[in-house]
Amino acid sequence: MGFLRRGIGLLLAASVLAPFLAGAEPGESLTAPEKALVLGTAPFLEHSLMERYFKPIASYLTRTSGRPVEFVVAQDYAAMLEAAAQGTYDFWMAAPYPGVGENSTLIATASELEIHIITSRRAGIASLEELRGKTIASVAGSPAETMGIRMLEQAGLQVDRDFTLQHAISHDQVVLSVLQGQLEGGITSLDIRRLLHDELDADLLTLATSLPVPALTVMANPGLDPALIRQVQHLLKDFDDSKEAVGAPDGSSGFHFKAVPLDQ
Repeated sequence: MGFLRRGIGLLLAASVLAPFLAGAEPGESLTAPEKALVLGTAPFLEHSLMERYFKPIASYLTRTSGRPVEFVVAQDYAAMLEAAAQGTYDFWMAAPYPGVGENSTLIATASELEIHIITSRRAGIASLEELRGKTIASVAGSPAETMGIRMLEQAGLQVDRDFTLQHAISHDQVVLSVLQGQLEGGITSLDIRRLLHDELDADLLTLATSLPVPALTVMANPGLDPALIRQVQHLLKDFDDSKEAVGAPDGSSGFHFKAVPLDQ
């Protein structure tokens, strides 16, 4: 019996001391850290550029929402769509293209961009027609690729029949492959071209340009608390003026997030 009483006493002592050993105040209940929200996107830029331009958004939301936000770059566009469909992401960002809104709630758009079909001035190509029989770089599955192929079709050029499409892993690699003379043409966006130095950009020739389209859509997992979705939507509108945007390398402000009306 003495052994049993001692055992019960030790258990009671452990339950009383546990909050102190864990650094909690007496009477304070211990709760697990709040689960981080996941903000996902596709690798449409080289990884270091993705970190530079988009990680400040996650840092800003972490500071202002009161919830930790983790920034994740999918392996490719297909992996991003799959992760969104499976509910892996709480929020995700992508340019608008088929499938982007499935199983998700559109909460905001950002900026605008134009899709350009480009070549190097040194290639001696002056029109889309002169890309016939040539190789053109693009990012597989990207909205730029979809729109670029459509622009080429309107000019009478069919992929595989009239030109070869070669895939790059990011838009900056598309531009560099054209500048370095590895490929005769490329499909990319105006925003990507702005990342280049002026002397490099001067060597690019734009053969065709699309109408402006939203650069990004911001989607939310529809299973999230509607109050959280509205909070993040509201916070995104103020991102450009935040210290995270202004203090980022090269100044990553300029997204100009615009809220999209949500169903009540």
